[in-house]
Amino acid sequence: MSLNSNRRYPELRSAAGRIARRAASTAALLTLAACGGGGGGDSSARTPGNTGGWVSGSFLPASGFKNQCANPRSGAFPDTQGTVTSENNWLRSWTNELYLWYSEVPDRNPALYTTATYFALLKTTQTTATGADKDRFHFSMSTAEWESYSQSGVSAGYGAQFFVLQSTPPRQVVVALVDPGTPAAN
Repeated sequence: MSLNSNRRYPELRSAAGRIARRAASTAALLTLAACGGGGGGDSSARTPGNTGGWVSGSFLPASGFKNQCANPRSGAFPDTQGTVTSENNWLRSWTNELYLWYSEVPDRNPALYTTATYFALLKTTQTTATGADKDRFHFSMSTAEWESYSQSGVSAGYGAQFFVLQSTPPRQVVVALVDPGTPAAN
């Protein structure tokens, strides 16, 4: 059964969509935490008139801004010195490349915001037919919070395991197991 074309199992397509949306938001959260949740310093980045090279609708690859942090972490982290604007440019490009509802996100000048404020703006404001937010999973936490959570023995997941029957087009993926009481079961 194919998640892309099988109409007999809409619950699988719906669950896969929810899982994909949650995965994208979680990835953004983890990568924001990569600079320690950053975005505090570099007041020059928020000076009115400072566009930081921003051109509305023009997105450089997110990889060009990767690990550039206003406040680089020490130790085993790959952080390099950057600015709030470089953190925000990474978030902006990453959103354009990978966010499910990227076309619904207004393109704002990244040089005008702190990283935490900018991250909060990089989500759809659209709602579902029932009036619920489309993106209910957009949040951030500091590196310290994430490390505490991730090392506490609690595992994050969606409660589903997938089995790839065919990895090339036409791809076929099936849900192999759904744990009761998890997001995948809802």
